[in-house]
Amino acid sequence: MIQTILITGCSSGLGEQLALHFSSIGCHVYAVGRNKLKLNELEKRSPFIHTIVADITQEADRITIA
Repeated sequence: MIQTILITGCSSGLGEQLALHFSSIGCHVYAVGRNKLKLNELEKRSPFIHTIVADITQEADRITIA
């Protein structure tokens, strides 16, 4: 069974590394972050990473993520 994971803070640092790790073992990753350019680069690194540009501190963006 393929796992699906939602990770926030994927524009850099730990969130980015977690997205890469879980995608490398075949998980589908929804990577959330505020920096569209960095998320686009992340998405290019794996077909299992799907990005969402959003700020989790904003209610409208949390609705978009959901």
